[in-house]
Amino acid sequence: MPPPGIGRILWFVATCASAGACSDGHSANITAITATAPRASAPATALTSSPPPPQRTCERFPPERPLPTVPFLDFNPPDYDESADAYRSYLASVEAFRATRRRLLEARALRPGTPMLTALRGDPYVRRMFSESIQGVLEQPDEGRIFAVDWGEESVMPSLEGLLHDKQVRRHRSTVFGSVALDAKDRDAVVSLLYRAAALPDVFGAACEIPHHALLMRKGAARVAVSICFMCNRLTVLTDDGCGAPVGKPSTGTLFADLDARLHRLLNDRLARGGVVGSDPAPNAK
Repeated sequence: MPPPGIGRILWFVATCASAGACSDGHSANITAITATAPRASAPATALTSSPPPPQRTCERFPPERPLPTVPFLDFNPPDYDESADAYRSYLASVEAFRATRRRLLEARALRPGTPMLTALRGDPYVRRMFSESIQGVLEQPDEGRIFAVDWGEESVMPSLEGLLHDKQVRRHRSTVFGSVALDAKDRDAVVSLLYRAAALPDVFGAACEIPHHALLMRKGAARVAVSICFMCNRLTVLTDDGCGAPVGKPSTGTLFADLDARLHRLLNDRLARGGVVGSDPAPNAK
């Protein structure tokens, strides 16, 4: 006599296995019994699966015009040799180029009713450093800040990337002393002076790149970070659209430029007003 309940199912299976096959009746009985047998409940983990991670927000920008090809930045200087005619000729061409550019910029700035920002925005040398999308973040950010920094004697890029993404910047002997908000009036002045510097590129500068100032501008999810080294007259730009892609072109850029003392004084003055004391070796630059 077969046992009741689940034991009956096992008895039928064992009987069929020992006989080598089940009769149609036995098969029907097994099917009917297993169909009415209680089913085990689903594991609890299947009902409490974690929700998918939130999607990152990216700031989208319209397609840009190609970056202009400009004289002076698109060729390599001859090897350094003060006694060589080729090098002396190169130095003379650099000075002539910069003198011409300076006269052009002064003429633009002297136009009645034309702010420096407007006069320089479309300059091909400015666009090589600050493309149209980058200009959009710099000129109309939701938030802008000036930082007092000391980025040691190693590459500035890891620290600039940390600043861009709100990561720990006290790496590579780097230090952020503090920051102050940048209001609209000061922002226009700072960006105008950055454009002026980019419009007067230079090939001469120290190779140290130990900046003591940085800017961070945010527009939506997009960010633009700029380090400014007044010791070697160098600008370095790093951008992110919020999803790891660059804002416009180029994604990063470094340029020796004619950094104006007015920019140095303005940044230091605003930091001092906000009570931020950095390590600028020339805080009272004239």
